[in-house]
Amino acid sequence: MDKRIKVKYNRLENYSFSKKGYVDLTNKKIKNMNDYIELCNMFKDPRYETFRIFYMKNDKILAHESFTSILPNTVVLCTNETSAKWFEKINNRIKRLNANGYYLAHNHPTNYSEPSTDDFILTEEFIKKVDGFKGHIIMGCENNYSLILKDRKGNLNTTSTSYLNLIDYKDFLKEVEEKTIYDIRIKNIDTLIFVAKHLLDDKKSSPTIFLDSKLNIRMVVDIPNEMFNQKEENLNGFFKNIARTCGATKIITATQDKDTYKEIIRHVDYGTIFNIAYFDGENYVADEYMSFKNLFDKEIREKSRKKER
Repeated sequence: MDKRIKVKYNRLENYSFSKKGYVDLTNKKIKNMNDYIELCNMFKDPRYETFRIFYMKNDKILAHESFTSILPNTVVLCTNETSAKWFEKINNRIKRLNANGYYLAHNHPTNYSEPSTDDFILTEEFIKKVDGFKGHIIMGCENNYSLILKDRKGNLNTTSTSYLNLIDYKDFLKEVEEKTIYDIRIKNIDTLIFVAKHLLDDKKSSPTIFLDSKLNIRMVVDIPNEMFNQKEENLNGFFKNIARTCGATKIITATQDKDTYKEIIRHVDYGTIFNIAYFDGENYVADEYMSFKNLFDKEIREKSRKKER
């Protein structure tokens, strides 16, 4: 899968991000637009904590994953399996990626960025069970942050509250526009803090939900807005590949970008996307725009015609 895509939820256990660390959406159905709006708000609302792991190779990010329990003050990381099993999967990802270290990051929806007792306990657990710890970043809601770092003796220490250098951060954002975060070198801890801040505030992607034929949620991912600019048949093929891996037949998406909303309408008309919602900040402002097509309708018709010949 494209490295720019961030998987938020996966119905199938055999695939990455499979319900681990997320609210259980197995039986959640999208019966109407209100259900859809509620779910989309869950995945974009900055009032909830999000926990991230950055897998590193020297000073480059190889991959990152995010977890949220849709709660304002905690993230439950092991909801459907034992802690040992969950950490085993983290270690397997590190081996599979050939990473040699990792950073942790999470946000506090309040303006209080100092780590809690639970933050220290979780950090210590990672250090004991996963080799390669480089640091844990805690972001506040107003560009403030603190760090949990390990000293030479192996003890954990925290820095005092600091604030982003907004001039340097703007320069970083310009660099992100030219590259992806995976092509940016993490020359120091400040750069990684910028990356964490960017991902927490990123409005350049749209939450996209994959549903089965009964409208059960199978997967939730963040799609970069720029990907909706491509030709209808190209995006259709890309989404079909994802849908096949998670057993989905319909796709719905939401966006905060007006131009992206217009682009997505093309893909609704083409039959790739089932439904779309447009948000202006926290407000749902666009009328319902729905297609009753199935993602695989064209393929089914083509195969049916061949069978009749």
